[in-house]
Amino acid sequence: PPIGSGRAGALYALAVSPDFQLAAVGGYESSGNNHGIYLINLRDHRVIHVLRGHTNVVIDLVFSRDGRWMASASADKTARIWDLASFRCRATLRGHRDGVYGVAFSPDSELLATASLDKHLRIWQVHAREEAVMDLPHEAGLQTVAWSRDGQRLATGCVDQSIYIWSHVGQLVRRLERLGNHVTAVSFSPDATELFFTLGGEESRDGGFLYSLDTLRRRLSLTGHENSVLSGDRSPNGQLAATADANGEIFLWRTEDGRLLYRLGSQSRRAWSVAWSEAGHAIAWGTASRYVDANRRGPLDTAFHLPELEFVPLVADHVQRARDRTHQVRLKLGDTASVLALLPNGRESRLRLRNRLDQVRCYTLLDDRTVAIGSDAGL
Repeated sequence: PPIGSGRAGALYALAVSPDFQLAAVGGYESSGNNHGIYLINLRDHRVIHVLRGHTNVVIDLVFSRDGRWMASASADKTARIWDLASFRCRATLRGHRDGVYGVAFSPDSELLATASLDKHLRIWQVHAREEAVMDLPHEAGLQTVAWSRDGQRLATGCVDQSIYIWSHVGQLVRRLERLGNHVTAVSFSPDATELFFTLGGEESRDGGFLYSLDTLRRRLSLTGHENSVLSGDRSPNGQLAATADANGEIFLWRTEDGRLLYRLGSQSRRAWSVAWSEAGHAIAWGTASRYVDANRRGPLDTAFHLPELEFVPLVADHVQRARDRTHQVRLKLGDTASVLALLPNGRESRLRLRNRLDQVRCYTLLDDRTVAIGSDAGL
């Protein structure tokens, strides 16, 4: 990728222009506060410009249908509208109180919708740029937004496993609840009679799903991924759907009957779990996401013997994962930013991370008095 390798090179967003001449990619460029958006000429694969201005990770990108504009969403709590003729930022849209995770232009390219973890959907006029013309509150953070092709409906996907469908004037038309996991992507069929959405996260239900807005029933479930589904979309003619997971695999489906047509793999797979052998001579890991709790995010599937530098058969009973209990203490996740230590005689101690926006990822007892907690910010 053009923005580097390692953590300071992770790509979070990609968009292709309507004429298929230009690609835009963005993500986590560096540990500093300058995260660029790279514009690539698809004919010769050359980077032709870098758009700068966001001070945190770029999370979503979208081109307007007329090809004049591009919009970007960022964890810096802003969205930006870029003029593709001059490669200048036409507007910085401020007002969200948390990261902006989704952006979508209306079909006529006159309006831009921004979806944020602050539980608000905002609608902006592309040419006015001053204030949002509409602010639609939700009960949970938003991760994705889409317009119907006729511009009469919007759909938003939330982290509380729900989808909201709005009219173009801001009236709530329908809400789909208890879908089974975080809604990571949503889009309408060409005739707006069907909704396609993907689910992914820490719950058990992952995949792509086709939902009829006429019968209010799920028509097809597109499942089979070995890891959390992070994104998805329908083809412009509605005949195909693509779903992408945290392993870097993309599944291509036929929407008529749900048949899996292609499975496209990447060069690497994310490790979701790890353990040591009892003697410390081998390390084991797993690349499938099967969330049970913070310390059990998936099964182990591979083992490597360090002294001999070779892969060995995995013997699950001979490996040690994180330890969450002894005879004296038991650990459990409190909330996203704390771990509870359950002590003798019913006493309880809450171990809280310093930053409330940080998130516990794993934890272990080193002895009866010491706990190690891994979080987004480190150990």
